[in-house]
Amino acid sequence: MENIVNLGGYVLLSRTSDYEYQNDDSCVYKIGNFSQVNGKFRYSGGESLEEFDKGFSFYAPQTMTTSDGRHILTAWMKSWGETNITKTDGWAGSMVLPRELTIIDDHIYQAPVRELANYFIREETHEDVTLDTESLELTNFKGKSSSITLEIDVSNNPSKAGIEVMKNGRYGTKIYYDSTIGCVVFDRTACGSLLSGFRYAKVEPINGKIKLQIIQDVSSVEVFINDGYYTMTGNIFADAEYENVSLIASGNATFTNLKFNEIKVD
Repeated sequence: MENIVNLGGYVLLSRTSDYEYQNDDSCVYKIGNFSQVNGKFRYSGGESLEEFDKGFSFYAPQTMTTSDGRHILTAWMKSWGETNITKTDGWAGSMVLPRELTIIDDHIYQAPVRELANYFIREETHEDVTLDTESLELTNFKGKSSSITLEIDVSNNPSKAGIEVMKNGRYGTKIYYDSTIGCVVFDRTACGSLLSGFRYAKVEPINGKIKLQIIQDVSSVEVFINDGYYTMTGNIFADAEYENVSLIASGNATFTNLKFNEIKVD
């Protein structure tokens, strides 16, 4: 899978099974210049490739340009190395939410398409809160198909500060910042299905904060970090009643700008 696309700058899309990346079939990209005369692509910056998505379930990205000039991506929400627990139901994976792509400083930012807001049917907020090695259930943030946004002040270097979604008792999926390794962590080891594992995205806090947008659907979670600098996508397949949401902290962290939007699904 190799392709060169123009996203306001030329981008080489490819896949790799290099041990350097987290999946056996990670999708990667490199920004550069492409000559339509001699067919040569010359990359800019260093030699390393960038993963398109730092999560579990992302493969075969495809792009298009809208009539208003936006560059849109979608991809298969699965990877070849991921257990296909829906095989007996006759299907494998789904598609990621369409994403708007923007190139800034030789890096691709991804954001949910703006049209998603047209399907928001309920909005809830929560006051800013500081946690110190504790958790807090957000009782008004309940719902499977939803968008959750929040900012986390990690300037006190908590070992864990984030959110647990699709939660029910001892089961849940965690997305948190770990200051000991400087990464956002996607943890589905207790998601309640046969899927498991961790994925990591090395992220620098901006003014001491990590910003997250989390899109939940019936069987998946998509994470947009720091306005889409990185994304992390994962199939979850938790039971229908797993829909509670909690803030989690090991150490001291302050959570601000907490917002929940239920999404209408026809």
